[in-house]
Amino acid sequence: MERLPPGMKKTVERMESCERGPVRLLWPRGAEAPPEAFLKPGFQPAGERVSLGRGGAQRVDLPPYGDVVWKNFRRGGGVRFLGGHYFRATPLENEVSAHLRLAEEGLAVPELCFGRIERRAVGYQLELVTRFVPGRSLLEVLDGDLAEGDSPAASLREVGRLVRKMHELGFTHGDLHPGNLLFRETGEALVLDLTSGSFSEASHQKTGQGDLVRLARYWRKHRGEGPRLSWVLAFLQGYEPDPKARHALMTDLVGAFERQIALRSWRW
Repeated sequence: MERLPPGMKKTVERMESCERGPVRLLWPRGAEAPPEAFLKPGFQPAGERVSLGRGGAQRVDLPPYGDVVWKNFRRGGGVRFLGGHYFRATPLENEVSAHLRLAEEGLAVPELCFGRIERRAVGYQLELVTRFVPGRSLLEVLDGDLAEGDSPAASLREVGRLVRKMHELGFTHGDLHPGNLLFRETGEALVLDLTSGSFSEASHQKTGQGDLVRLARYWRKHRGEGPRLSWVLAFLQGYEPDPKARHALMTDLVGAFERQIALRSWRW
């Protein structure tokens, strides 16, 4: 296994691993091992698949797990042209580790089934399988409430508490947007897609600012306007219970958001 970032060793020790030829599987220690068929080079789940979002995630019925999300890792940004080609297996290993570590600490994330690494002629193909969680994303909640005239304040406070806990655990998501925050049918919020995330020893006020600005920037980019003030206040009520600290946090976030928008406008 390739070297992992500091602080990951304890979690990695709680993973099982099996390797045959070019394929290696990773799964939580104590859980049932994935079927041997998954070790076959080129394995792909059978049956009907439903694409989820714009990435490489698909919903599929996968025995013996049942309804799962099968995610093929795909590159974005300036290296998007590489598609699903990776030169190292570290991105998947890090995401498996993050899932286990955050779940151990009580953060609501989808249940991890296994990770799959397949060596190719050059590089790796990486796949992650998690239990499918029925529900609505925060993006769907906000769009739906806009259409119906309802207030999403309670949902935003719940998300604020979830994101605060994630940041207090030292984890910065890196791609936090309303589509990566999911509400179960019971109303519990979960965090999805940990691929871009990382742990840090810095204070959560410092590491979390980028995530919070990214949430607001996403809405401006895809909806043509900044998020409503009432939404921001509801989110911050959950994220920062102390009114005085909340006011200071909002001041910092407004400044950081304006700098991000100005920087992006200058680039274009």
